[in-house]
Amino acid sequence: MAEYKSKWVGLDCGPLPHESTPSLIGRFSSLNGIDRRALREQLGFWMNASTDTFARGFGFREDLITHETGWQLPGDEKTVLTSRPVLVPWLFASRVRFCPTCLESGFHSFWFQLESVQTCPLHTTPIADKCQCCGQLAGGYSDLPGKASAFYACEACGRPLGGRAFSWSAHDILRSRAKQIDEAFGSLRAWWCDSNSGLDIVEQLVVQNTLVTWYVWCDARDFLRRATTELAPMPQQFADAHAQGQITLLQWNIRLTSSRWRDTDSSRGRLPYSSVGQALYASMLSRLCAWAFPDGAGARCAGDMLALREKGFIDGTNREANQLALAWFRLLFEDASSTPFEWINTRRATWSGRLRARHIGAHVQRLPARAILLGVFAVMLEITKRQQASGEAFHLDGLRPTIPSLVPLVYQPGYPSPAGDERSQGLVMFPSIHNLNLDTVWPSMRHLK
Repeated sequence: MAEYKSKWVGLDCGPLPHESTPSLIGRFSSLNGIDRRALREQLGFWMNASTDTFARGFGFREDLITHETGWQLPGDEKTVLTSRPVLVPWLFASRVRFCPTCLESGFHSFWFQLESVQTCPLHTTPIADKCQCCGQLAGGYSDLPGKASAFYACEACGRPLGGRAFSWSAHDILRSRAKQIDEAFGSLRAWWCDSNSGLDIVEQLVVQNTLVTWYVWCDARDFLRRATTELAPMPQQFADAHAQGQITLLQWNIRLTSSRWRDTDSSRGRLPYSSVGQALYASMLSRLCAWAFPDGAGARCAGDMLALREKGFIDGTNREANQLALAWFRLLFEDASSTPFEWINTRRATWSGRLRARHIGAHVQRLPARAILLGVFAVMLEITKRQQASGEAFHLDGLRPTIPSLVPLVYQPGYPSPAGDERSQGLVMFPSIHNLNLDTVWPSMRHLK
């Protein structure tokens, strides 16, 4: 170690367990008074301020860092960033998230970037993403090291991002608790490595759906965080209470046979494909109407449908969002030649055709079709609520044909199924529909709330 000490100071303050690389390099550059250019030239550490992706915000040459400092970098950060490259940008924030007390001690963990982590396990302090001095949002992850002699400084005001300047005495105390740091964050490492099945499904939500189009009904990052909470529950001390119980998940697992027209849904003994969509749709519609219009006001629903078809909008003042969404839902899936008189009686509702939902294809089995229909209605309900909250008249605005593609859907295997694959598995997720008893529209024991 002596050969290193002649060139650099602070080499006894090497990496702490679960510390982010920008945190380590930031502390090192502050102690040695070197700028970002010198960091790149001598340690191979670079930052990309133009990206909004967590994993691409920085890079480094581990061999150069080891050669210059003698440090062996922990592998946890690299493991997380490389193990799920599709999922990491959606679950990890690109802006700096931090514990103010940890920053005062010269420490930042890459786990703080995981948006589901709301409190620091060391200090039980809420994770912050704004400067504690000026209130501005923290910069990108690449800004974390700050500038020479300005360890963790706010890019906006130049003052300490955590509200208090870096303290060596606080750092020494934190360094003496290295074992506690490892234990505090160790459960997150175990969760990330052991939740393969749940995280695999969340990853498929990203792969099989176009999340950037979800903006019309939700914040895609927030929805994915809630989906992760349902599919891969985090350790109890990190559980986000605000993300629980607000998403409904419908799953199916059915057996296929060689002839699609003779396939049966093993749980019900019926034809599983949406060629029988008329009966499926009529059954679901009657239950949704009974829920949205408990007084049996079918004529009012027909009137809403007529207004949407003829004018393209409805005055939503003092109207229930579920009733408006149901009228829109029916216009999307019922035969355009139907008359308002036929709309009044849901038993005479005419299914417009097979349900086409992106990558599944033209033929959808009964259970997936039922799940997708419920998901479509839930998405429409969220859009309706947003329009009502803005004070606008309820209108279609050209969204009608694209709605089925906005439903969070995972379908495996793809249709048609690969040779020899005799099962179809999948799920649909959507915001829970308040006061709707799922047992009336979905087979019991196949949904999670």
